[in-house]
Amino acid sequence: MPYWDWQLDWQDITKAPIWDGEHGFGSTGVPDKSARAILSGYCVTDGPFKDIMIPYLDEKHYPHCLSRGFLQGEELKNQSMMISPDALESLLSLDDYESFNLGLEHGPHLAIPRSIRGDFSLLTAPSGKLLSTCNVAHN
Repeated sequence: MPYWDWQLDWQDITKAPIWDGEHGFGSTGVPDKSARAILSGYCVTDGPFKDIMIPYLDEKHYPHCLSRGFLQGEELKNQSMMISPDALESLLSLDDYESFNLGLEHGPHLAIPRSIRGDFSLLTAPSGKLLSTCNVAHN
């Protein structure tokens, strides 16, 4: 089972080994003329989840392929700074819970899904249960 220690990949999480198509969860979605973009992502075309169909998009029944669309360039760099060792150290040095909680929520907690995009952008990001349900229904 792959494990992702995202702190090691903070400079560019899209290059992390976890996104490898053979040994990880598969890479970013690839734009395809026949596929519509889902939350700035396209169908995942490699890895163990390449053929997974997701039945919902947020709360709406909207069957679609599992999608990702990694950020690039300056936008990715900006999100990466939120999970840098310095940013995490600053969070851990805060004296009160409210400041820590808000800093965590609006920093590292959001930086990952904002960098991966697609289905990972939503609060309802596909879980193992949802994926296995979709896989059974799809086959």
